[in-house]
Amino acid sequence: MPLGEQGIYLHAAPYIFAPKAQTHVPAIIWMGQYFDYTRTQLLPYQDVVLSHDDLFCSLLVSFEMDTKICKAKKALLMENADIK
Repeated sequence: MPLGEQGIYLHAAPYIFAPKAQTHVPAIIWMGQYFDYTRTQLLPYQDVVLSHDDLFCSLLVSFEMDTKICKAKKALLMENADIK
């Protein structure tokens, strides 16, 4: 089985050359019973467009880690910090 999508491996290539399968990736958030946000609180944001670049900061925010690295980045949970 070849690496990559449709036999093409472009993970290190510039973003503009990447196939849609590498740039449009669905995401699932698992929320345990002690998660700070309820499903109802997050539903209005289900269509917010995020990229894989936003995942790192979203995870840090979910673990309640504060870092300067993520201040200017898009993190879904950071945007919703006011709903707690």
